[in-house]
Amino acid sequence: MSGIVGIFANEAGRPDLSDATGRMLAAIAHRGPDGFFQWHDDNAAIGHAWLNTTGENGLAVLKFADADLAIVADVRLDNRDELLAGLGIRDQGTPDVLLIMKSYVKWGEDCASRLLGDFAFGIWDSERRLLFCARDHFGAKPFYYVRDNSGFSFASEIKALVALGSVEFAVDDSHVSAFLAGMAQDVQETAYSNVRRLPPGHTLTATRHGFRVGRYWKVEPGRPRPGNDHTEEFRHLFQASVENRMRGSTALGSMLSGGLDSSSICCVASARIAKDNGPGLRTFSAVFPKLKELDERRYIDAVLDRGGYTPHFVTIDEEASFEGFDRVLAEQEGTFNAPGLAVIRRVYRAAADEGIRVLLDGHGGDEVVSHGDRRIHELAVDGQWLTLWQELRGLSRLYGGPSLKPYLKLFNHYALSESITRFRGSARIFRHHGRRNTQGMDTWRTYLKPDFVSRTGLLERFSASIRIPPGARSNEANYHRWKLSAPLVSHAFEVLGKSAAAVGIEPRYPFWDKRLVEFCLALPSDQKLSDGWSRLVLRRAMEGILPAEVQWRHDKTDFMANLVRGMTNQRRLIEGMLTDTHGLASYVKVDAVAEAFQQMVADPQASHGYQAQFLWRVVSLAHWLRQAHPTVVYQS
Repeated sequence: MSGIVGIFANEAGRPDLSDATGRMLAAIAHRGPDGFFQWHDDNAAIGHAWLNTTGENGLAVLKFADADLAIVADVRLDNRDELLAGLGIRDQGTPDVLLIMKSYVKWGEDCASRLLGDFAFGIWDSERRLLFCARDHFGAKPFYYVRDNSGFSFASEIKALVALGSVEFAVDDSHVSAFLAGMAQDVQETAYSNVRRLPPGHTLTATRHGFRVGRYWKVEPGRPRPGNDHTEEFRHLFQASVENRMRGSTALGSMLSGGLDSSSICCVASARIAKDNGPGLRTFSAVFPKLKELDERRYIDAVLDRGGYTPHFVTIDEEASFEGFDRVLAEQEGTFNAPGLAVIRRVYRAAADEGIRVLLDGHGGDEVVSHGDRRIHELAVDGQWLTLWQELRGLSRLYGGPSLKPYLKLFNHYALSESITRFRGSARIFRHHGRRNTQGMDTWRTYLKPDFVSRTGLLERFSASIRIPPGARSNEANYHRWKLSAPLVSHAFEVLGKSAAAVGIEPRYPFWDKRLVEFCLALPSDQKLSDGWSRLVLRRAMEGILPAEVQWRHDKTDFMANLVRGMTNQRRLIEGMLTDTHGLASYVKVDAVAEAFQQMVADPQASHGYQAQFLWRVVSLAHWLRQAHPTVVYQS
């Protein structure tokens, strides 16, 4: 998780380019424990804060001797063999950054579409007086930029752009309302009015005469190879993805929660290490000895008992949701949607203390493989009543207990109703496998000030954000693609990446391999949900690799109890934040929020998840406003 910065000046010969780049690098020094490098000419400057996680001399290759080009990149490429062959390069040790440079020389601005992996880079083409930038398919690597009268600048974190002195900070009503409603922010906007994100799967080209952002890839299913077994193909792609993300660093670890995703990664990675006669894989697990409902230890131990691991446990006894929160906000550069980040940060810190640099993470497995939520709709639309009944019986075994009554009702509904989308019954099944359960998501309406809601058009925006497109309501493939295209995908990468970078760790996500994602999107729905088993292709692919106890577990731990407990543990801090509001009263009914918090303290078990998350967001916003006050500018 290196840091990159760059400047393209409108005025040639600016004497402060080197100094400006130095200030930017100093602002993200935490991303470069292995050194800094910068280069500039009369028109542009680039800089690199280097974290060595690929085993390459990442500082050496910035100015390309064979052409009038310079590059800076935060990169890990996964299709190196393909690129080496296409570029006619025999040296297997060619650094990733040089492969990108040579790809640009050969294929021009089309080079981004030929790269696989995680990357964000900027190339200065001195001959054409052009800056070309790109961000990877899912946004695993961050890229922020500012365009103003002085030119164009970019960086891995906003604080590097702030160091230039041209960033305008404002608390925008639209941004605040989206955050309070739990909506994902726009993939291009930030809390800073003139700072933008380069969206995932996009390139950016800047010259003195123009500026354009263009898409080079979008979320679409791939083409399955004819005759291939789905299970075998998934296993092959998943193992390759894990192994690609193990490349380059002996300081490797993996998160292990006991869930299907992290356990699958650990088992594959451990087998790879054992094949190479390496030491046991170092795993990092958060455990909750005082919260039995969060106890995953038996699943974690089932994986560890197979051997080949050096486990580390992070005990969460007295969780504090706002632990060191001013520092967290500084890391995150504003508000963020991740109530459980405090626990993850502890795991990152524990891994860093053990010398880990690369940490494998099962984040995104649910979304990439998919639970097959829409298959029961497909069966009803197609009139496949016997198969539908079999699926509902399977679901009843896994989720519904001994009674078939709610599933009989559901079956009768599908069989008799002309419009399956109007069904509102059997909330539990739909929470797992059916209609998107939105009850309680609009808790914020009780507490936000009506004029604030009105002037930001929040009701309309919120309704649009949770509305499933017509084509995705009864079609699993379209629904799956819609979910993977959501802004929360890149937002999550940015949140996790900033916290990890703060302690010198690069997280890597094996489920977010482009080839694996496209394969999963193309799967028939019965490979995702069948006989009541969700994510079936992953379970089958892990046969003989995962312990059966983990492979066929159907439950998933709900960490909401930990959020509620963490907030009640910090009662005095939260009460103080709701008293000394620093502008919070412009947005929320503070007295009503304070009363809701007192009700949570009095009866924690009565607090439902959406209300707890909303209260967390309110207190987060209060922290943020207080941190920014009094220099912050408020604008509608």
